[in-house]
Amino acid sequence: MTRAHTFVVILAGGGGTRLWPHSRKSRPKQFLPMLPGGETLLAATIRRTRALAPIERTLVVTTAEQVEELRLCVPELPIDNILIEPLGRNTAPCIGLAAVAVRRRDPKAVMAVLPSDHFVADEASFVRTLTGAVRCAAAGHIVTLGIRPTHPETGYGYIQLGGQDAAVGKAAAGETASPGEPVWRAAAFVEKPTAARARDYLHAGNYLWNSGTFFFPAQRILDELHRHLPVLGAILDDIAENPAHTAVRYPEAPSISIDYAVMERLGEELVGPAAAIRVLSGDFGWNDVG
Repeated sequence: MTRAHTFVVILAGGGGTRLWPHSRKSRPKQFLPMLPGGETLLAATIRRTRALAPIERTLVVTTAEQVEELRLCVPELPIDNILIEPLGRNTAPCIGLAAVAVRRRDPKAVMAVLPSDHFVADEASFVRTLTGAVRCAAAGHIVTLGIRPTHPETGYGYIQLGGQDAAVGKAAAGETASPGEPVWRAAAFVEKPTAARARDYLHAGNYLWNSGTFFFPAQRILDELHRHLPVLGAILDDIAENPAHTAVRYPEAPSISIDYAVMERLGEELVGPAAAIRVLSGDFGWNDVG
């Protein structure tokens, strides 16, 4: 049996507003030399994910205005691995577009989807967690990465944890690896809370910050988009069959996040194989910069 390849998908669009005036629409914060040695957040993200997939299986989704900056930032990225959104439509259509491209290259592929503008201090721990998440996804699961909160934060969404999944946790650790972080079932995805609610979540101990990092088979996420958002599913089908239609059809997609479109709805399904999104937690000096 041929082993499915892992593809890394980096979401690198954005309006360049969160660190204005340093960032601009043509050069949002992921392209700024903010890290030691002048490294950009995007270059650091791609460097960290080399443990999951080579640059040849790394795709970056961005806008036409940012392609030039992207190529300057990551010159080793193959030009065919740059996916251009004709119009920003939020993360559900963006991830769907990437899934179509990944499935075209490998119908059985597993995707690791990461934002391009996050900071990670403990990179070794981060990579270990990503590797475990990919193993979970390779078994057919939708997996997300939660961050243990260090303070009440109203700027992040939260994930409420349910019970542990020991069987999936063993698979995530690998056959010969020692057990690592447990794998949890997601009980609910919670929107950005009030300050009082964020304090409650911190004290409860079973809530994690939602990092916006996801792992799944490409076909699985396309199936879920068809099931929960048929309008988008039909658009993606047309793009898959007729790539030249992307410029016209993609802007017709609803502007909606992957959390609203899929994750929250799956979290509400308490029975059946799609019920539990798996969650791996981390504590590695993570920050959503800006």
